[in-house]
Amino acid sequence: MKKIFLLGLGFLMLFACKDNVPSKVKNIYENRIDILQTFENISIDKRNDFRSLTFYCEGLSNAYYYIMPEGKLEFIRDSIQFNPAKLHKSYLEQEHGVEDYLFFYLEKMEEYNLLYVNSDSAPFGIKLQLRLRGIEVFYVPDTNTVVIPNWIKYVKTAHKLDDYWYWKSL
Repeated sequence: MKKIFLLGLGFLMLFACKDNVPSKVKNIYENRIDILQTFENISIDKRNDFRSLTFYCEGLSNAYYYIMPEGKLEFIRDSIQFNPAKLHKSYLEQEHGVEDYLFFYLEKMEEYNLLYVNSDSAPFGIKLQLRLRGIEVFYVPDTNTVVIPNWIKYVKTAHKLDDYWYWKSL
């Protein structure tokens, strides 16, 4: 009888914990395949009028920096470490190719209520970090690749959605 009670209590706690997941985290998790396909190997920062888009490829990065006063995108500078053709995104080389990508990614961020997308921690095991208001959701394909002590602690103290997806309140 005691075992049945403890088993029932365990299931109750499991389902109660799942219900405590904020709806915006559930939305990210339900759309995780689209999000991974869209944002894998890129970082996007949007703060006030500042916008940046960074592509990562084989340990190198191409970063593009803009300001966006009054909704008009103005190029500031870039930092190019590899040929954009490596990304197989043909119109990156066109005059407004990067801007078109930036607007596409910004629209996707709006769709998922994302404030920040980060892939620059991928070499340290955290492949994708998504910042929402007050919450971070992140993807770790293999926890054994997370070797930096601070990152290990970060992953271990997070709420687990499945074997690869985690979230934390900020």
